[in-house]
Amino acid sequence: MALTYITKAAEIAARQTQNTASGINKLMQTFATEQARRNKAADDIVQKGQQYTDNFYKIYGQQTKSGTEAWNSGASQLVGKLAAEQEQLYTEAFGKNGTPELKHQWRLRQMRDTQVLSQIGQWATISNTNATAMQENQSAHDQEIDLGRMTRSNDTDKYSFSQQMQNDQYSNYNFNIDERGNVVLNAQNIDIDGNIVADDTRNLTADVADNKAGNEWYSQIKKEDLLENKLTKNWSDPKTGYNTYFKKQTRTDKVYNSTTGEWKTTTKEVYDRDEVKTDLLGKYSNRLDTEIKGPGFEKTWDQLWRNGYLTNDDGVNSVAGEMSWQKFRKIKSMTNEEFEQSYGDLTGDGVVNEDDKKELQKQVMSTAREGLANYYSGNMVPAEDQITNITTQAKGPSGTGITEQQKRDYTAESKYYNAISENSSKIIKDAPIVLDDAGEPTEKSYEKRVDQIVKEMNDNVTQKDLGKGYIYATGARATQTISDNKQDLPVPPLDPRNIYRLVPSNNKIKNESKTIYRAVRMMTQEYVLTEDPKVMTQRVASAINIDDEAQNYLRTQGVNNEYAS
Repeated sequence: MALTYITKAAEIAARQTQNTASGINKLMQTFATEQARRNKAADDIVQKGQQYTDNFYKIYGQQTKSGTEAWNSGASQLVGKLAAEQEQLYTEAFGKNGTPELKHQWRLRQMRDTQVLSQIGQWATISNTNATAMQENQSAHDQEIDLGRMTRSNDTDKYSFSQQMQNDQYSNYNFNIDERGNVVLNAQNIDIDGNIVADDTRNLTADVADNKAGNEWYSQIKKEDLLENKLTKNWSDPKTGYNTYFKKQTRTDKVYNSTTGEWKTTTKEVYDRDEVKTDLLGKYSNRLDTEIKGPGFEKTWDQLWRNGYLTNDDGVNSVAGEMSWQKFRKIKSMTNEEFEQSYGDLTGDGVVNEDDKKELQKQVMSTAREGLANYYSGNMVPAEDQITNITTQAKGPSGTGITEQQKRDYTAESKYYNAISENSSKIIKDAPIVLDDAGEPTEKSYEKRVDQIVKEMNDNVTQKDLGKGYIYATGARATQTISDNKQDLPVPPLDPRNIYRLVPSNNKIKNESKTIYRAVRMMTQEYVLTEDPKVMTQRVASAINIDDEAQNYLRTQGVNNEYAS
């Protein structure tokens, strides 16, 4: 019995052991299946994360690269870093311990990094464009032309950074993302001893945003910006051009030949350039101001400056023209302390305040108007008169060969011509020029001579100019008159020894005198110094607007005697 019991017990134990082993095997199979499922799920997560990463690299590979390889290397390192971080964030967000918050963070990071890629590509495009622009600028300087030339308004920091890049002056480019998500580039040049010899930083995100806002990295003169293209359109437009404001005048020149006894009459259609300039600076100054305040004027300003249009009638360059348009635009926002450091006390009252800033702004605006008026009157107005008729007439029965109307016109002129002719010798005699040791006229003797000439001109304003308000004055007196009139100062200051005609016109500029004066040079120092009475007569008569043909007639002794009064 005992043996039988033992045998049965052993059988039971064996069956229990077998059942246990079978249960364990099933459990292990269950564990293995679950782990395999978990492993597959984890692998799927990794693979999906890698898919996003691969797509990230693909986007980077397809976008524009810089022409500077070291820059591209630095950008690639950043892209690799961002891709690894994205993959890690995806695994954490969608793994077994993932949460809605982690998924949200991953999506935000994905959006940010995609934007980072875009900004890197856009900045590379800007950089490549800059490289081309710099080459064009160098070519423009070499050829002494305006096309392709960069203006003086460019950001010097931007220019320096681009120049360093193009010349491979940076060896390391480190890209980082700041707390606001901006792409920040640190460019360094490290010498063989490990010393940092160049260390510059650019906010690429800000640069891209600035470019999108329409602010070019470089202000560069392009084909459409050239004066002959941009300003010609402003002048010639058949509906709105400046040319619609001005009409041709018919002028008749009649010259008498005492040898043949014939009169040659030439009829011309002409523009009065002085009138064009005067009206542009007076009647139409508001339109000039609209041009000046419009976009891209810095390109016009630099061309006017470089090509000699920012001058007065003496051909003297304006000091204001040396200022870049960028600096001019900054004047308004400058503090008084900043202004004093840069420009000093312009009004001479011992205090630097808003009045000084307004004074400089006023002078620069005046210079800009003068430059545009010089260009339009000098380049857009036809240079040559259009001759419409030429006739030759033999002397008539009276021996004069002139009409009764011409007699009356010349009679009116003769009053002033004869006065000048008579007084020219007196001026030279009563106001002799005394030379100093250097052979230059002394100030005292010159002032006496020029004052007498000016008096003669003001005393003999011709019949056709009466009522026009002309004033003849030395440069010094003209400058004072304009200053006292509280209008724009002459640009630049007038030569004190020359003689000018102050031409009045209605002023359209707010907060200034209703009448403004423009100084037109009539006689230079050389003309004043003549010792020949005949030359003096001709120069003074021409200055007060007695035409050459009228002078030719009045110089004819017989005619002069017959009709002068």
